[in-house]
Amino acid sequence: MLINAVSSRVRLLAKGARPLVEVHPQWSFLQVALKEIADGKLTVGPAEEPPTAFTSLVSEEPTV
Repeated sequence: MLINAVSSRVRLLAKGARPLVEVHPQWSFLQVALKEIADGKLTVGPAEEPPTAFTSLVSEEPTV
């Protein structure tokens, strides 16, 4: 989860997103992303739970 969160944030920073923390001019995007998480500016958690039951797209009722 942490790796995915950091890599996603690094991509956003590379595309021009503003850092959420004060950064040193020589820091890489990776260092900025890790600092944001360490300072609690970004949270890392599990993705949404996958569906627990299969929902059929086909009706079980006979057609007349």
